[in-house]
Amino acid sequence: MPTIGCAFTTSRNQQFAGIDAVEGELVTVHTAVSSNGRRVSWRAPDLACEELYSRYETQQGDSRIVMVEKKTTKLVVGDPDPALFAIPRDYVESKPSVALMAALTAVGLPIPEDERTRIAKEGAELDKRYRAAQ
Repeated sequence: MPTIGCAFTTSRNQQFAGIDAVEGELVTVHTAVSSNGRRVSWRAPDLACEELYSRYETQQGDSRIVMVEKKTTKLVVGDPDPALFAIPRDYVESKPSVALMAALTAVGLPIPEDERTRIAKEGAELDKRYRAAQ
């Protein structure tokens, strides 16, 4: 039986709300109410208190209620496929600055020149730390 020890915050407003199940896993449900809204969290004690579902509700100034929900849609318990950790044959080691710029340009959005300058400085710092760690 799960314990009520899967609290998601140290807030005094947090309360244990019960036991439920998400994707076949027993979870403890906790609620917290603040001036910003209400948060409900479903956490699985048998999975190191991993949050499997959460809901946050807040009221906007015009009395609309906005709800943000995060839910687990598929849960597979066990060891991950070792292929996930295999280094691809075409792997090429590159400097962090090169990888950063490649990732940003892959998105396909234009990068203004002032932003390119800032990214280049950040990349140079990343390269420096990368070399120092080797």
